[in-house]
Amino acid sequence: RDSDCDPRTLETCPDGGTGHFWNGTPYLRVRDGRSWFEAQAMCRAAGMNLATVESDDEQTFLESLAVGQTLWLGGTDASAEGEWFWDSRGVQFWSGGIGGRAFAGVYQAWQPGVEPNSSGDEDCLALWSGYAGKWADEWCGRSYGYLCSL
Repeated sequence: RDSDCDPRTLETCPDGGTGHFWNGTPYLRVRDGRSWFEAQAMCRAAGMNLATVESDDEQTFLESLAVGQTLWLGGTDASAEGEWFWDSRGVQFWSGGIGGRAFAGVYQAWQPGVEPNSSGDEDCLALWSGYAGKWADEWCGRSYGYLCSL
């Protein structure tokens, strides 16, 4: 396994990851499982962050990278339950639980009518395989693969 990753070329990647580009932005998909916090640390060590999602097109691209695997994304409501932010940018994208709303029209892709359910201290965002790549709130200590981006 490589110990570092150049975010400009993604020629070497940690944890057996693979590099991809979408609209000129580099992404790293890592299948090896880590907690959300470990995944964010690995992304940052590579000069990246856990991925954020800003459009349907980007969501579709990330779903294609998941290939049936649950992967961590960069959203969290750890600071305030039900107030979801992109960790790397401090931008809020959701307020509330299942009946909540997209914050200021920012993109979201929660599994409709089911997520975010905040069941059992679930403070971290995952592209969840059980929902065909739609989002789920998950316990941050679970071991999932992850997606990094610049």
